[in-house]
Amino acid sequence: MREKLISNFIKNKFSHLLAVIIILFLIAPFLPERDVGLPIVSFVFLGMILVTLRALSLTRRALRWSMSIAAAAFLVDVIGTFDTHPILDESFYVVSTAVYSAFLALAIVLIIKKLFTERKVTGDTIKGAISIYFLIGMLFALLYIAVDHIDGAAFYFTGPEKDISLFYFSFVTMTTLGYGDIIPADKFAKNLAALQAVVGQMYIAILVARLVGLYTAGRTRERMEEKAE
Repeated sequence: MREKLISNFIKNKFSHLLAVIIILFLIAPFLPERDVGLPIVSFVFLGMILVTLRALSLTRRALRWSMSIAAAAFLVDVIGTFDTHPILDESFYVVSTAVYSAFLALAIVLIIKKLFTERKVTGDTIKGAISIYFLIGMLFALLYIAVDHIDGAAFYFTGPEKDISLFYFSFVTMTTLGYGDIIPADKFAKNLAALQAVVGQMYIAILVARLVGLYTAGRTRERMEEKAE
């Protein structure tokens, strides 16, 4: 039974990752800015990505780096939630955000590398590509949050200024909707937003199109083989 569950997870690793990402994405507006006490949401998110990376049969070095950065991010997050000093709390928050960004960047690179080496594209592989798109949006959101906490004038908000607003801004930017309710105000924030818009469009055009094309070709080849039999 245990071996069957493990085998099922390995076959559908990206399906589970995508499910967790979507759930966190939907409940994010109802969560406090920071968890009080133990950051359960951060633990679940980091843990799910680590389990997914473990199922990719990575090298020991890559897995070790991933686990080390994830542990550091979670540790800094825990310390920050118990710190009540305003200046230290802000510093821990920026450091925690930076470490989370490093972890997400590494996870994105490792998953993309694995997807490019896949010979057979399945529905789970396409879900992996969708997961990466969400992770890229989250990565840039964390970068925006770090910039905003370092420079309070980096963004112009027409409504209440909250970190969750920058998650919204990240995905609005990546999909090039451009509602204009949050505007990058300094050069660094503007360049970061422009970079995300380019990365988002290139990702869809190159990686997702390639995977969908290979998946369609594989299905066509299977049907031809069935007819030949």
